[in-house]
Amino acid sequence: MLKYVCNVMASMGPSAIDLYEWKRADVLKKRLSNKPLWSHLATSVGILPFTGIRLAHAVVKADYLIKRNFALPSLGFILQMDRIIDFGSSANIKLMPGASSILADVTQSSLAGRVGQGLSILFAEARGYNFLGHLGSDPTVLAYLAATGSERVADFLFEHEDSSRMILESKASFTLEDNVCTPIKRTLKRALSEQVIPWLGAVTPTPSKGYAAYSCLRETGNSTRSAIVFVDPPGKEDDGPQVHLPKDWVRRQNYAAWLRVMGLHDASNRLKSNRDTEITGGPSDVLMPVVAIDGRRYGILRLSEPSINLIEMSFVIGIEVGALRAISDSIAGEPKALIEYQPYRREEREQAEPLSILSDGTLFGLIRRKRVERIEVFRL
Repeated sequence: MLKYVCNVMASMGPSAIDLYEWKRADVLKKRLSNKPLWSHLATSVGILPFTGIRLAHAVVKADYLIKRNFALPSLGFILQMDRIIDFGSSANIKLMPGASSILADVTQSSLAGRVGQGLSILFAEARGYNFLGHLGSDPTVLAYLAATGSERVADFLFEHEDSSRMILESKASFTLEDNVCTPIKRTLKRALSEQVIPWLGAVTPTPSKGYAAYSCLRETGNSTRSAIVFVDPPGKEDDGPQVHLPKDWVRRQNYAAWLRVMGLHDASNRLKSNRDTEITGGPSDVLMPVVAIDGRRYGILRLSEPSINLIEMSFVIGIEVGALRAISDSIAGEPKALIEYQPYRREEREQAEPLSILSDGTLFGLIRRKRVERIEVFRL
Protein backbone atom coordinates (compact mmCIF):
# COMPACT_ATOMS: atom_id res chain seq x y z
CA MET A 1 0.00 0.00 0.00
CA LEU A 2 2.79 2.44 0.84
CA LYS A 3 4.20 2.12 -2.67
CA TYR A 4 0.82 3.10 -4.10
CA VAL A 5 0.50 6.00 -1.63
CA CYS A 6 3.93 7.31 -2.62
CA ASN A 7 3.05 7.16 -6.31
CA VAL A 8 -0.20 9.02 -5.64
CA MET A 9 1.68 11.71 -3.71
CA ALA A 10 4.16 12.10 -6.56
CA SER A 11 1.26 12.76 -8.97
CA MET A 12 -0.35 15.55 -6.91
CA GLY A 13 0.34 18.69 -8.92
CA PRO A 14 -0.49 22.40 -8.48
CA SER A 15 -4.07 23.55 -8.18
CA ALA A 16 -6.10 26.48 -6.83
CA ILE A 17 -9.57 27.49 -5.69
CA ASP A 18 -11.45 30.74 -6.26
CA LEU A 19 -12.13 33.06 -3.32
CA TYR A 20 -15.27 35.14 -2.81
CA GLU A 21 -16.12 37.41 0.11
CA TRP A 22 -19.61 38.29 1.30
CA LYS A 23 -20.46 41.28 3.48
CA ARG A 24 -21.52 40.46 7.02
CA ALA A 25 -24.68 42.57 6.67
CA ASP A 26 -25.84 40.56 3.65
CA VAL A 27 -25.14 37.23 5.34
CA LEU A 28 -27.10 38.18 8.46
CA LYS A 29 -30.16 39.48 6.60
CA LYS A 30 -33.40 37.66 7.39
CA ARG A 31 -33.83 36.94 3.69
CA LEU A 32 -32.36 38.03 0.38
CA SER A 33 -34.30 39.85 -2.32
CA ASN A 34 -36.11 37.84 -4.97
CA LYS A 35 -33.74 36.36 -7.56
CA PRO A 36 -30.56 37.71 -5.96
CA LEU A 37 -27.57 38.13 -8.26
CA TRP A 38 -24.27 36.50 -7.32
CA SER A 39 -22.31 39.45 -8.70
CA HIS A 40 -24.17 41.83 -6.37
CA LEU A 41 -23.40 39.84 -3.22
CA ALA A 42 -20.04 38.15 -3.76
CA THR A 43 -16.77 39.99 -4.29
CA SER A 44 -14.01 38.06 -6.03
CA VAL A 45 -10.75 38.35 -4.07
CA GLY A 46 -8.51 36.20 -6.25
CA ILE A 47 -7.52 32.58 -5.83
CA LEU A 48 -5.87 30.38 -3.22
CA PRO A 49 -3.04 28.39 -4.88
CA PHE A 50 -1.80 25.12 -3.42
CA THR A 51 -0.56 21.67 -4.38
CA GLY A 52 -2.29 18.36 -3.81
CA ILE A 53 0.33 17.29 -1.29
CA ARG A 54 -0.12 20.60 0.58
CA LEU A 55 -3.86 20.01 0.81
CA ALA A 56 -3.23 16.47 2.07
CA HIS A 57 -0.83 17.93 4.67
CA ALA A 58 -3.51 20.35 5.90
CA VAL A 59 -6.24 17.68 6.03
CA VAL A 60 -4.03 15.28 7.98
CA LYS A 61 -3.19 18.11 10.39
CA ALA A 62 -6.89 18.77 10.96
CA ASP A 63 -7.57 15.05 11.44
CA TYR A 64 -5.08 14.82 14.29
CA LEU A 65 -6.19 18.07 15.89
CA ILE A 66 -9.70 16.63 16.13
CA LYS A 67 -9.44 13.68 18.49
CA ARG A 68 -12.67 12.07 17.37
CA ASN A 69 -11.80 12.34 13.68
CA PHE A 70 -9.67 9.25 13.05
CA ALA A 71 -11.66 7.89 10.09
CA LEU A 72 -8.98 6.92 7.59
CA PRO A 73 -6.48 9.56 8.74
CA SER A 74 -3.16 10.29 7.05
CA LEU A 75 -2.39 7.57 4.48
CA GLY A 76 -6.04 6.65 4.08
CA PHE A 77 -7.00 10.18 3.11
CA ILE A 78 -4.36 10.23 0.39
CA LEU A 79 -5.92 7.09 -1.07
CA GLN A 80 -9.34 8.75 -0.93
CA MET A 81 -8.04 11.91 -2.62
CA ASP A 82 -6.74 9.89 -5.56
CA ARG A 83 -10.23 8.54 -6.23
CA ILE A 84 -12.25 11.68 -5.49
CA ILE A 85 -10.23 14.78 -6.48
CA ASP A 86 -9.05 15.44 -10.03
CA PHE A 87 -5.77 17.36 -9.80
CA GLY A 88 -5.03 17.03 -13.50
CA SER A 89 -8.14 18.55 -15.05
CA SER A 90 -7.50 22.29 -14.70
CA ALA A 91 -5.93 25.04 -12.63
CA ASN A 92 -9.11 25.03 -10.51
CA ILE A 93 -9.54 22.08 -8.14
CA LYS A 94 -12.28 19.70 -9.28
CA LEU A 95 -13.92 16.47 -8.17
CA MET A 96 -13.70 13.37 -10.34
CA PRO A 97 -16.75 12.98 -12.62
CA GLY A 98 -19.55 11.33 -10.64
CA ALA A 99 -17.75 11.68 -7.30
CA SER A 100 -20.55 13.63 -5.66
CA SER A 101 -23.13 10.95 -6.50
CA ILE A 102 -21.23 7.71 -5.91
CA LEU A 103 -20.48 8.43 -2.27
CA ALA A 104 -23.02 7.53 0.40
CA ASP A 105 -24.49 10.56 2.17
CA VAL A 106 -22.56 10.04 5.41
CA THR A 107 -19.28 9.30 3.63
CA GLN A 108 -19.71 12.30 1.35
CA SER A 109 -20.50 14.62 4.25
CA SER A 110 -17.51 13.40 6.24
CA LEU A 111 -15.07 13.64 3.34
CA ALA A 112 -16.36 17.03 2.21
CA GLY A 113 -15.96 18.32 5.76
CA ARG A 114 -12.37 17.09 5.96
CA VAL A 115 -11.42 18.60 2.60
CA GLY A 116 -13.12 21.83 3.65
CA GLN A 117 -11.14 21.93 6.89
CA GLY A 118 -7.91 21.40 4.96
CA LEU A 119 -8.76 24.21 2.54
CA SER A 120 -9.69 26.46 5.49
CA ILE A 121 -6.29 25.82 7.07
CA LEU A 122 -4.57 26.82 3.82
CA PHE A 123 -6.89 29.86 3.57
CA ALA A 124 -5.86 30.95 7.06
CA GLU A 125 -2.19 30.20 6.42
CA ALA A 126 -2.25 32.53 3.40
CA ARG A 127 -3.43 35.30 5.76
CA GLY A 128 -0.58 34.80 8.19
CA TYR A 129 -2.33 32.49 10.67
CA ASN A 130 0.30 29.82 11.20
CA PHE A 131 -0.80 27.88 14.29
CA LEU A 132 -4.15 26.39 15.25
CA GLY A 133 -6.00 24.35 17.82
CA HIS A 134 -9.36 22.58 17.65
CA LEU A 135 -11.72 24.13 20.19
CA GLY A 136 -14.13 21.21 20.51
CA SER A 137 -11.36 18.78 21.51
CA ASP A 138 -10.18 20.77 24.52
CA PRO A 139 -11.40 19.72 28.01
CA THR A 140 -11.62 23.35 29.16
CA VAL A 141 -13.86 24.23 26.23
CA LEU A 142 -16.02 21.14 26.79
CA ALA A 143 -16.42 22.08 30.46
CA TYR A 144 -17.41 25.61 29.41
CA LEU A 145 -20.03 24.21 27.03
CA ALA A 146 -21.49 22.03 29.80
CA ALA A 147 -21.53 24.89 32.31
CA THR A 148 -23.16 27.42 29.99
CA GLY A 149 -25.56 25.06 28.23
CA SER A 150 -24.06 25.94 24.86
CA GLU A 151 -24.36 23.33 22.14
CA ARG A 152 -22.16 24.60 19.32
CA VAL A 153 -18.56 25.71 19.07
CA ALA A 154 -16.47 27.01 16.18
CA ASP A 155 -13.95 24.64 14.63
CA PHE A 156 -10.59 26.29 15.13
CA LEU A 157 -8.73 28.95 17.06
CA PHE A 158 -5.79 30.26 15.00
CA GLU A 159 -2.80 32.36 15.99
CA HIS A 160 -1.23 34.90 13.63
CA GLU A 161 2.50 35.43 13.30
CA ASP A 162 1.96 38.69 15.27
CA SER A 163 0.32 36.61 18.09
CA SER A 164 -3.23 37.86 17.43
CA ARG A 165 -5.99 35.24 17.42
CA MET A 166 -8.74 34.31 14.98
CA ILE A 167 -11.83 32.07 15.17
CA LEU A 168 -12.79 30.05 12.08
CA GLU A 169 -15.74 27.81 11.30
CA SER A 170 -15.34 25.60 8.23
CA LYS A 171 -18.21 24.33 6.06
CA ALA A 172 -18.03 22.36 2.81
CA SER A 173 -20.14 20.81 0.07
CA PHE A 174 -19.57 18.44 -2.84
CA THR A 175 -23.13 18.82 -4.15
CA LEU A 176 -23.75 22.56 -4.65
CA GLU A 177 -23.24 22.68 -8.42
CA ASP A 178 -23.52 26.45 -8.89
CA ASN A 179 -22.93 29.64 -6.92
CA VAL A 180 -26.53 29.89 -5.72
CA CYS A 181 -26.99 32.81 -3.34
CA THR A 182 -29.68 31.54 -0.96
CA PRO A 183 -28.17 28.19 0.16
CA ILE A 184 -24.72 29.75 0.46
CA LYS A 185 -26.11 32.62 2.55
CA ARG A 186 -28.03 30.14 4.73
CA THR A 187 -24.90 28.11 5.46
CA LEU A 188 -22.73 31.15 6.16
CA LYS A 189 -25.38 32.78 8.36
CA ARG A 190 -25.75 29.73 10.57
CA ALA A 191 -21.97 29.35 10.94
CA LEU A 192 -21.54 33.05 11.65
CA SER A 193 -24.41 33.56 14.09
CA GLU A 194 -24.17 30.24 15.98
CA GLN A 195 -20.44 29.48 16.02
CA VAL A 196 -18.19 32.38 15.03
CA ILE A 197 -19.73 35.50 16.59
CA PRO A 198 -20.56 33.90 19.99
CA TRP A 199 -17.02 32.51 20.31
CA LEU A 200 -15.35 35.80 19.41
CA GLY A 201 -16.51 37.02 22.81
CA ALA A 202 -16.13 33.75 24.71
CA VAL A 203 -12.37 33.13 24.50
CA THR A 204 -9.60 34.93 26.36
CA PRO A 205 -7.19 36.26 25.24
CA THR A 206 -9.85 37.63 22.89
CA PRO A 207 -9.61 36.85 19.16
CA SER A 208 -9.44 39.97 16.98
CA LYS A 209 -10.98 38.35 13.90
CA GLY A 210 -13.31 35.57 12.84
CA TYR A 211 -14.21 33.82 9.61
CA ALA A 212 -16.95 31.55 8.38
CA ALA A 213 -15.68 29.77 5.26
CA TYR A 214 -17.74 27.58 2.91
CA SER A 215 -15.77 25.40 0.45
CA CYS A 216 -17.82 24.34 -2.59
CA LEU A 217 -16.13 21.77 -4.85
CA ARG A 218 -17.52 21.00 -8.29
CA GLU A 219 -16.95 18.09 -10.64
CA THR A 220 -14.78 18.13 -13.75
CA GLY A 221 -17.02 19.18 -16.63
CA ASN A 222 -18.99 21.68 -14.56
CA SER A 223 -18.32 25.18 -15.91
CA THR A 224 -18.81 26.68 -12.44
CA ARG A 225 -15.46 26.87 -10.72
CA SER A 226 -14.83 25.46 -7.26
CA ALA A 227 -14.71 28.23 -4.66
CA ILE A 228 -14.33 29.19 -1.02
CA VAL A 229 -16.98 31.71 -0.02
CA PHE A 230 -16.24 33.49 3.25
CA VAL A 231 -17.44 36.24 5.54
CA ASP A 232 -15.22 38.18 7.93
CA PRO A 233 -17.10 39.68 10.90
CA PRO A 234 -15.43 42.19 13.23
CA GLY A 235 -14.15 41.13 16.64
CA LYS A 236 -16.52 41.18 19.61
CA GLU A 237 -16.10 42.72 23.04
CA ASP A 238 -16.23 40.48 26.10
CA ASP A 239 -19.83 40.38 27.31
CA GLY A 240 -20.42 37.15 29.20
CA PRO A 241 -18.92 33.99 30.67
CA GLN A 242 -15.57 33.18 29.14
CA VAL A 243 -13.15 30.31 28.75
CA HIS A 244 -9.49 31.12 29.27
CA LEU A 245 -7.09 29.49 26.83
CA PRO A 246 -3.54 30.46 27.86
CA LYS A 247 -1.15 32.35 25.65
CA ASP A 248 0.65 29.17 24.57
CA TRP A 249 -2.54 27.10 24.09
CA VAL A 250 -2.74 27.38 20.30
CA ARG A 251 0.89 26.43 19.73
CA ARG A 252 0.73 23.53 22.18
CA GLN A 253 -2.34 22.16 20.42
CA ASN A 254 -0.79 22.74 17.01
CA TYR A 255 2.41 20.81 17.68
CA ALA A 256 0.83 18.17 19.91
CA ALA A 257 -1.33 17.16 16.94
CA TRP A 258 1.68 16.86 14.64
CA LEU A 259 3.62 14.84 17.21
CA ARG A 260 0.67 12.41 17.13
CA VAL A 261 0.92 12.25 13.34
CA MET A 262 4.58 11.29 13.82
CA GLY A 263 3.57 8.53 16.25
CA LEU A 264 5.05 10.32 19.29
CA HIS A 265 1.91 10.00 21.43
CA ASP A 266 3.55 10.35 24.85
CA ALA A 267 5.42 13.47 23.74
CA SER A 268 2.17 14.85 22.34
CA ASN A 269 0.38 14.34 25.65
CA ARG A 270 3.28 15.81 27.61
CA LEU A 271 3.17 18.93 25.43
CA LYS A 272 -0.51 19.32 26.27
CA SER A 273 0.38 19.41 29.99
CA ASN A 274 -1.33 16.06 30.71
CA ARG A 275 -4.66 17.83 31.15
CA ASP A 276 -6.68 15.08 29.55
CA THR A 277 -4.52 12.00 29.98
CA GLU A 278 -2.15 10.42 32.46
CA ILE A 279 1.46 9.98 31.38
CA THR A 280 3.96 8.27 33.64
CA GLY A 281 7.60 9.26 33.62
CA GLY A 282 9.31 12.28 32.13
CA PRO A 283 10.53 13.18 28.65
CA SER A 284 12.50 10.60 26.71
CA ASP A 285 15.17 10.83 24.02
CA VAL A 286 13.94 10.55 20.43
CA LEU A 287 16.48 9.98 17.67
CA MET A 288 15.60 11.63 14.36
CA PRO A 289 17.39 11.91 11.04
CA VAL A 290 17.90 15.60 10.20
CA VAL A 291 17.46 16.80 6.61
CA ALA A 292 18.31 20.17 5.06
CA ILE A 293 15.74 21.89 2.81
CA ASP A 294 16.21 25.46 1.56
CA GLY A 295 18.63 26.33 4.34
CA ARG A 296 16.42 25.01 7.16
CA ARG A 297 16.77 21.70 8.97
CA TYR A 298 14.02 19.28 9.90
CA GLY A 299 13.83 16.31 12.22
CA ILE A 300 11.94 13.55 10.44
CA LEU A 301 10.46 10.12 11.03
CA ARG A 302 10.12 7.81 8.05
CA LEU A 303 6.87 6.01 7.29
CA SER A 304 8.17 4.01 4.32
CA GLU A 305 11.34 2.27 3.25
CA PRO A 306 13.24 4.14 0.55
CA SER A 307 13.40 1.12 -1.74
CA ILE A 308 9.65 0.71 -2.24
CA ASN A 309 8.98 3.64 -4.52
CA LEU A 310 10.79 6.25 -6.51
CA ILE A 311 14.58 6.07 -6.50
CA GLU A 312 15.84 6.51 -2.94
CA MET A 313 12.72 8.36 -1.79
CA SER A 314 10.91 7.93 1.52
CA PHE A 315 7.55 9.12 2.81
CA VAL A 316 8.39 11.24 5.85
CA ILE A 317 6.73 13.45 8.45
CA GLY A 318 8.73 15.97 10.43
CA ILE A 319 9.14 19.29 12.24
CA GLU A 320 11.69 22.08 11.81
CA VAL A 321 14.60 21.68 14.24
CA GLY A 322 14.05 25.07 15.90
CA ALA A 323 10.42 24.17 16.58
CA LEU A 324 11.46 20.77 17.96
CA ARG A 325 13.83 22.46 20.40
CA ALA A 326 11.10 24.89 21.44
CA ILE A 327 8.73 21.95 21.97
CA SER A 328 11.39 20.24 24.09
CA ASP A 329 11.77 23.36 26.26
CA SER A 330 8.00 23.64 26.65
CA ILE A 331 7.69 20.00 27.75
CA ALA A 332 10.45 20.69 30.28
CA GLY A 333 8.37 23.51 31.77
CA GLU A 334 9.78 26.49 29.86
CA PRO A 335 7.10 27.63 27.38
CA LYS A 336 8.78 30.91 26.42
CA ALA A 337 10.72 29.36 23.52
CA LEU A 338 7.53 27.94 21.97
CA ILE A 339 5.69 31.25 22.33
CA GLU A 340 8.60 33.12 20.72
CA TYR A 341 9.19 30.64 17.88
CA GLN A 342 9.02 32.52 14.58
CA PRO A 343 7.15 30.87 11.70
CA TYR A 344 8.91 30.49 8.38
CA ARG A 345 7.09 31.40 5.20
CA ARG A 346 8.69 29.21 2.57
CA GLU A 347 8.06 30.09 -1.05
CA GLU A 348 6.18 27.29 -2.80
CA ARG A 349 7.75 26.30 -6.11
CA GLU A 350 8.25 23.39 -8.45
CA GLN A 351 10.66 20.81 -7.06
CA ALA A 352 11.72 17.24 -7.71
CA GLU A 353 10.13 15.94 -4.52
CA PRO A 354 6.39 16.07 -3.72
CA LEU A 355 6.80 17.84 -0.40
CA SER A 356 4.80 20.25 1.75
CA ILE A 357 6.18 22.52 4.48
CA LEU A 358 3.73 24.75 6.33
CA SER A 359 4.88 27.96 8.00
CA ASP A 360 4.72 26.34 11.46
CA GLY A 361 7.63 24.14 10.36
CA THR A 362 5.68 20.91 9.93
CA LEU A 363 6.78 18.77 6.98
CA PHE A 364 4.87 16.12 5.00
CA GLY A 365 5.79 14.28 1.82
CA LEU A 366 8.50 12.44 -0.07
CA ILE A 367 12.21 13.28 0.23
CA ARG A 368 15.40 11.83 -1.18
CA ARG A 369 17.48 9.79 1.22
CA LYS A 370 20.63 11.78 0.35
CA ARG A 371 19.18 14.83 2.13
CA VAL A 372 19.87 13.25 5.55
CA GLU A 373 22.78 15.08 7.18
CA ARG A 374 22.96 13.55 10.63
CA ILE A 375 21.05 11.89 13.45
CA GLU A 376 20.04 14.19 16.30
CA VAL A 377 18.53 13.50 19.73
CA PHE A 378 15.49 15.49 20.88
CA ARG A 379 14.22 15.34 24.45
CA LEU A 380 10.44 15.01 24.08
